[in-house]
Amino acid sequence: MSKDEIGNTIDKMLTETPTPDQPTPPAPPIPPQPIAQPQPPAPVEPPQITPQPQPTPVPQQSAPPMMTATPQPLTTVISPNQPQKKLPLKIISLALVAVLLIGGITWFFAYRQNPTRIVNNSIRKTINSRRTAVVGNMTYSFTDQNSAIKSISIEIQNENKILPSAGSTSLVMIDQNSKEYRLTLSETILKNGDIYIKIDDLKNAYDQLLETMMSEIPAGFEEIITGIETPLTKLIGEIDGQWWRISVSDITEMAEGSDFGDQYGCIVNTVNRSIDNGTMPKEIANIYKKNPFITGKRQSGLYQLSIDEAKINSAMRALNDSQLTRELATCTNTTTGEPDRITIDQADFPEILLNINYFSHRLNSVQINYPDRNQRGFSLSAQFDITHPRNINIQAPDNARPISDLRDIFTELISDLIGSFMFPDNDFDWDQDWGRDSDFDWDFDWDDDWLF
Repeated sequence: MSKDEIGNTIDKMLTETPTPDQPTPPAPPIPPQPIAQPQPPAPVEPPQITPQPQPTPVPQQSAPPMMTATPQPLTTVISPNQPQKKLPLKIISLALVAVLLIGGITWFFAYRQNPTRIVNNSIRKTINSRRTAVVGNMTYSFTDQNSAIKSISIEIQNENKILPSAGSTSLVMIDQNSKEYRLTLSETILKNGDIYIKIDDLKNAYDQLLETMMSEIPAGFEEIITGIETPLTKLIGEIDGQWWRISVSDITEMAEGSDFGDQYGCIVNTVNRSIDNGTMPKEIANIYKKNPFITGKRQSGLYQLSIDEAKINSAMRALNDSQLTRELATCTNTTTGEPDRITIDQADFPEILLNINYFSHRLNSVQINYPDRNQRGFSLSAQFDITHPRNINIQAPDNARPISDLRDIFTELISDLIGSFMFPDNDFDWDQDWGRDSDFDWDFDWDDDWLF
């Protein structure tokens, strides 16, 4: 075949349409018309005619994993991508917290913060406290205008660890002319039983009293007052502002011939032993816990007390039968017996208010108001503040003199007073006129015939 015939044959094959019985070669895949040739956006509905470049097949998103024919692994059930499974646990947790919170609040106010429980807790805590400080005053006001005294006040300051203890008590008296008389007694009791005492303001009180007496004394008594004044002034000068020591050995010596010295030593040892092992405060607190005779009612931020007569008598009987009371009775060679019954007149009972910390139940102060309701002639008011210091350091006072020196001073005072009455001309001399070498039968014995 020539070149011309071959070319014509190829042209004919390219231009002729194949018949149905002739096989048609497979056509190449044509991309989808919308993707290959996107249409311009229509002005009427722009959001609907903007196709996505590659839309995700709908069946793959809408079909949940559990609806597939093939079961899903167990891990898909507890997958963190399923938050609906945590909702019940949160609800249960919140409900549990709410129940606990409501229960705690109910317990707090209905049980722990019950006024009577707050009062009783504060009393037990005060009893069990090993360190206590008290500062306050109590005032008796006399309502009778015919009384020479307008008021008497007692001012107290004390800090203690039961033993040792130290403090002061001031007695302040005011007359109807508003003149003040004051005496202050300071005391320190050590753990070994030694007692230290001091009197302050004695000279000022004596001078004021003497001035009042001299202005009102009947005629003819001036010489008597003058005779007493000199020895008393000397005695007051020795006593005023001076610490005096009364040791256990001094008490034993002054009580020679009696058992008081041994009894006092036994009491001191018993108290110290009960403090050291904690039995005394614990025993008293347990007695009160079993017989809570005080009830409280909240009033303007304070707690007003009332006394249950039956329970306070039950507490007194329990205290009378306690181990501490029996040991103290053994020291004094006595029997406890049946305690006197306490009677409470609720109509005439003083108003007692406690200031207590609402959360810690610590007693902060005590107020007492006792007006003159029944024309008894006086009214009473008191305020005591109570704290519990971390440290209480109580030491023996410096420059204390033994009580035996005070006994010698009193002996000299008695001799001077007797001499001033028997020899008003002041010519009396003890050694010459009434000495032991004279004919006077001196049989006075200090321990037998005097206070000591």
